[in-house]
Amino acid sequence: MEGIGVKVVSIDDMVAEHVRGLDSAVIAADEPGIDSLRNHIVHAFQENRDARESGGVNKLMLDSLRAYNGQYDPEDIQKIREEGGSAIFMNLTSTKVRAAISWIKDILLASKEDAYSIEVTPVVDLPLKVQKGIEKQVTKEFSEMVRDKERKPIAETIKEINETKRDLYAAITEEINKEAKFAFDIIENQIKDQMKEGKWERALSDTIDHFCIFPTAFMKGPIITKRKRLKWVKGEVVAAEDYVLMNKSISSLDIYPSPEATTVNDGNFLEHLRMSRKEVASLLGTPKYKEEALKKVLERDEGKGYPAGMDTNIEDEKAREELREDTHRANENVFHGLHFFGTAPAKMLNEWGLEDPALLGLGEEDEVDIEAILIGTEVIKCVLNDDPLGRRPYYSASYQKRPGSIWGTAPPFLMRDIQKMCNACARALSNNMGLSSGPIMEVVVERLADGQEVQQLVPRDIIQTKSDPYGNSQRAVSFFSIPSNAQELLTVYKEFEVKADDVTMIPRYAYGNEKTAGAAQTASGLSMLLESASKGIKDAIRHLDEGIIIPRVEMEFYTTMLKGDHQFTGDINVIARGSASLTMAGAQQMRRNEFLQVTANPVDQEIMGAEGRAEILRVMADDLGLGENIVPNRQELKAREKAKTQQERAPSDNVEAARIQNETILKIAEQRDQIAVADLKRKKMKDQADVELKSMELEQVKETEAMKATGKLAETEKKIQSDEHRANQAIALSLQTGDRANNV
Repeated sequence: MEGIGVKVVSIDDMVAEHVRGLDSAVIAADEPGIDSLRNHIVHAFQENRDARESGGVNKLMLDSLRAYNGQYDPEDIQKIREEGGSAIFMNLTSTKVRAAISWIKDILLASKEDAYSIEVTPVVDLPLKVQKGIEKQVTKEFSEMVRDKERKPIAETIKEINETKRDLYAAITEEINKEAKFAFDIIENQIKDQMKEGKWERALSDTIDHFCIFPTAFMKGPIITKRKRLKWVKGEVVAAEDYVLMNKSISSLDIYPSPEATTVNDGNFLEHLRMSRKEVASLLGTPKYKEEALKKVLERDEGKGYPAGMDTNIEDEKAREELREDTHRANENVFHGLHFFGTAPAKMLNEWGLEDPALLGLGEEDEVDIEAILIGTEVIKCVLNDDPLGRRPYYSASYQKRPGSIWGTAPPFLMRDIQKMCNACARALSNNMGLSSGPIMEVVVERLADGQEVQQLVPRDIIQTKSDPYGNSQRAVSFFSIPSNAQELLTVYKEFEVKADDVTMIPRYAYGNEKTAGAAQTASGLSMLLESASKGIKDAIRHLDEGIIIPRVEMEFYTTMLKGDHQFTGDINVIARGSASLTMAGAQQMRRNEFLQVTANPVDQEIMGAEGRAEILRVMADDLGLGENIVPNRQELKAREKAKTQQERAPSDNVEAARIQNETILKIAEQRDQIAVADLKRKKMKDQADVELKSMELEQVKETEAMKATGKLAETEKKIQSDEHRANQAIALSLQTGDRANNV
């Protein structure tokens, strides 16, 4: 039958196709409670699920997970058991994957610095006011140069004008950048605080695990989650509910992108949700969720187990690989749902009851980007995608990209053939060692004595035999050995083990294997080999940076800016440290030391200044874990510089002070001498006055004495006269009386 293709399918594929057909029939039925939006979401899920299955993505993911867990595929283990012998699994894949995981985590998470930094864009648009200020200043400079043109050549004047213009523009631009960086530091600290509260490092660690195991790793965030937190209220610890922007690593087995998608923002994108009853109940009272639909889900246990249309043919394998028993027990108390990001006709949104001004004026068939959550048969949430760029809160990265597909490859896939060859060598070696470990005995049963049984070889056992009835020389019991092929098998195994280093670009010496040769035996040679080997891991980390870290931080920034109250209006540039931080710390420290030595001269010191050199020392001290107080900050340096300047000016200030002091002392001494002279004059005048006064007093005394003497003399004379008068009177009287003789 030429021109007619015949497709051969297995019984399992036919059964799976039949089940999918039944699911589609169930969904298409007009059952009560099933609206068009729910129907649209489930159909999108089934389409993406079938495409993932037929494209071999499911098998690729499960094979990678089994290889990491050290388990054979069901088909392979069945064949091994049919053939018999050893079923040993040499888990080389797990070794390589764990080496890659530890290597990447050591780069991104082991450091105390974050795996990202946020910076303002290097080119800042100057405001019109600043531009006019520059033009005004340049015009002023130009006018001054024109007035001075007679003394300078015209070419030199034009050159100076251009240099001045460039210098002014560069200086003002630099100041604007500094101001923008200062304003942005506040937002950067808030973003880092939100990321830490949202379990960013834990989500990134889980994503790195998936990144090294599955074809593609997925992260989700920000997830607005209501969570209890402890707060201090009036000195007491109180448990209060708050909304946190959480981050979560999503298993690749739960992600269903469109067949044509190359990024998470293409086509219809769905996540298989698994929620507990408590998580569903916590959504009650949350904005943008339909209260009535949530109550129906909780009352009827909608979504518990596996609702029709949401079955996937990998859930049994997934449950077993995750050690959650079978599908029934693993999902017995779990509410299953779908988180849908894609487009839907405006008519469906109106029927569901979505009220949004953006829907006004749209036709019924116009496609709109939406976000919806379906649990069981109830759409509990449906909103328009409010991101200005139409982005979804999902991020993806592959260890090795596959062009044209969202699905890439990981180490388990890269070394799948090597793992199979190593397992085959190990099984053959185990079987051969068992056979060649001891002799094999051949017994002619007819020659055994009556009652003699030979079940196993026992040391010092005696086997009784009969003579050969045919007279041949054949021995009744013979021994022979199976040759050992251990050395040859080990050689083959080692060759493939070494080949695994090449295909994964994760050499054994990168994770401490001491069995190295050649250049790896010396320190410098090992450093060169590690630098060369790190190229592969750098490329993988670069995919992680570009696909997950950078877009996630950008989303956090714009979420904070759009929903917060901030004055910053510039743009940002997120820099992931991952691929850039592979340079060894020792080399960085050596280069810093060399830089410090080269710049240890007066010219460079004058250019850098104390603040520039302190910046380098601060980084080195931080790397050494010496703390923040070892090197002073800028304010302390400025204070020290000011104190030093004052101290240097102190000698001249002291001389001036001494001169002033000496002049003051001289003036005081002169004044003191003048006062002393004046005192002497006053004393002399006082002494003269005292002398004159004394003379006057003496004169007065003399006069008084003279007067007293004169008075006494007068009195004496008067007394004498009085006595003479009395005597004369007596003589006269006696003469008169005749008593002269008697009186005489």
